Amino acid sequence: MPPCLCYVFDCQCTATCGGGVQKRSSTCVDSRGSELSESYCSAKDRLLERECNADPCPVWKVHDWTAVSGNCVGVTDLKQLKMRGFFCEA
Repeated sequence: MPPCLCYVFDCQCTATCGGGVQKRSSTCVDSRGSELSESYCSAKDRLLERECNADPCPVWKVHDWTAVSGNCVGVTDLKQLKMRGFFCEA
């Protein structure tokens, strides 16, 4: 049986979304699992990293500006209220 590459994956992706990289290490071994020189194994089979978590990242959906009715001095729109965390009495 020819030598083969055995892989150990680092399961961590470098990003949770938007595209990252997952890496792995490899060792050239014979059929008994004994380590051999890399020259015995095919280099084309030695993929050491791959893309992961390619889904787009979540984004904020920003709504149109809205007039506020109520008793908030100096605040004229709902977006400003939400950003500052103010609560108004109607």
